[in-house]
Amino acid sequence: MKVMTVKGWLDISEMGVTLPHEHIMVDWTGADSIDFNRWNKDSIVMTVLPYFKELKELGCQTFIDCTPSYMGRDPEVFKRLSDESGLYIIFSVGLYGAIDNRFVPEYAYTETEEQLAARWLEEWNSGCRETGITPGIIKVGVDFDTTLKRMTGVSLFMITQYCAFIIHNRERITIRRII
Repeated sequence: MKVMTVKGWLDISEMGVTLPHEHIMVDWTGADSIDFNRWNKDSIVMTVLPYFKELKELGCQTFIDCTPSYMGRDPEVFKRLSDESGLYIIFSVGLYGAIDNRFVPEYAYTETEEQLAARWLEEWNSGCRETGITPGIIKVGVDFDTTLKRMTGVSLFMITQYCAFIIHNRERITIRRII
């Protein structure tokens, strides 16, 4: 069985010690106003890299960044950190409903389950924001009124791909699974 990292496919037997639910950075501005040029990538890499090198020295091999779409995930930062630290980094595609659905874009309310799955599949197949860097998990937060649609979209997505997923609900993280 394999999982997708920022560098490509990795056999899960090579994942080693894994931090399964982390965030390199989070942008709290919201889906309607996020700007991917708002942060300095070099500064983030310089700040985080010493910690990642220390993690590697302590025996950690894999870091799973669960920051969903519209909350500041940056695959270019993830790839640089992976290249420079030697850690395998896996990042997510998906949406997070919290703080009055602030991180849920308008399309999540208007698209069908199939359209939502197709959107995520496009990112899975082509990479995030034209970087060619592909997510390896799907992350959803299920605290908004289109939960069933999103979960159906997740299911449709997963049927067509081998993909790990992490789901939040109001009370706890509920599921981690590799199909």
